[in-house]
Amino acid sequence: MYAKCGKNRDARKVFDEMPVRNVVSWSGIIYGYAPLFKQALFERFEVNDSTFTSVVRVCGNTTLLGLGKQLHRLCLKLSFGSSSFVGNSLISATI
Repeated sequence: MYAKCGKNRDARKVFDEMPVRNVVSWSGIIYGYAPLFKQALFERFEVNDSTFTSVVRVCGNTTLLGLGKQLHRLCLKLSFGSSSFVGNSLISATI
């Protein structure tokens, strides 16, 4: 909940204090940090197929499916669709 409200510090504190983490807690914390990737793109950070592979893999969870679909379109737009690494991660994520 904290991450969805943009309170990543609070989200991270709660996450770190969790005695047991599950797919929901991991997805929540990853979702909170997803804007960093967007910021990196906005600041013209030069991404490569490895960057997209890493980000797409975390979107394989259904709670991040919307973000994964956006990344898929971005991969195609930036011509990373032909990368076997990106392609394999998209297939694995079933996006």
